[in-house]
Amino acid sequence: MTELLETVLANPYHFRRNGVYYLRLRTRGATSDTVNISLRTSDKTVAMEITNDILKRLAKFHLGAPSATWKQLKAHIDDITPACLAKAHGDASMAAYGSGHGRSIASKGFDNPGGEYKDRNGTSVYGNLPDGKTFEKVPSFQAPISGIPVSRLRFSITMASGTNKSGITMFRPQGFEFTVGRDSSGTEVIALWYSIDGDLLTVTQDSYPKDAPEEQWDEMLTNILEVQGCTKFQDRISQAPPLGKQRDKWNATRMARIDDLLTSYVERLKLRERTKFIFKLAEITGPIESTLMKAGDKAWSQITQSGAGDPKTQREKP
Repeated sequence: MTELLETVLANPYHFRRNGVYYLRLRTRGATSDTVNISLRTSDKTVAMEITNDILKRLAKFHLGAPSATWKQLKAHIDDITPACLAKAHGDASMAAYGSGHGRSIASKGFDNPGGEYKDRNGTSVYGNLPDGKTFEKVPSFQAPISGIPVSRLRFSITMASGTNKSGITMFRPQGFEFTVGRDSSGTEVIALWYSIDGDLLTVTQDSYPKDAPEEQWDEMLTNILEVQGCTKFQDRISQAPPLGKQRDKWNATRMARIDDLLTSYVERLKLRERTKFIFKLAEITGPIESTLMKAGDKAWSQITQSGAGDPKTQREKP
């Protein structure tokens, strides 16, 4: 049977982080190229209302363009999400939040570190800072992520928590904490950055899901050294037998294991995800606490390989 739509989406999925609801969209069968949208609320009813609005608008676009690619659908999601959030939260300023996924919503502002973020009227956001709020703009690094590498980041923001009997939206402070390592859900965060551009704080993280294969570099190195007949590190390297059939069998067993480990590592890389979480500085209450990444930390190699550069000591004030 012929499919009506060329790009078929999987069923929408909801998850919670620090009590806040997120909506995940992806194509059927995909594992890494996903869109994660912060619904900006801990109230399930409000989250479902926003989700239904997003899906309704997305369906209208998709049915009108049945040959649309996933790239085109993601671009449309970028366009409709701010309006859906603003409609649900009753605050036009919510349009600045956008959705947090593998690339920035406002690519003109985030992907061009040297550029100046402007609103829809073309006015610079730097001239409209909230009263009593100050911040230091973070220098941009020469990398797509353009952020400061950290191992931990913590702050609180004011969030909608539902409505009262009179229909008035209620707000309460909600704490957020991002850390490198495995969280309670089993997700392994391997790298973490943050940046401030205009009046927005962007947190970027690279992670692997709970079921991703583990890295086993130590075992791979051990097998390689044993095949090479290494005589050092006798406390961890088994001594190879003399050359001959026994040695050939010895090498074949270890080379097969190396192949298995390499295959597992390739499968792990396919599951790697990059997610961006975008917050408005005006909504942050209190300081932004961070622990800067240091050379020698486990995730340091992940960050330096991405080209983020050396960390700078900064103290941010919302």
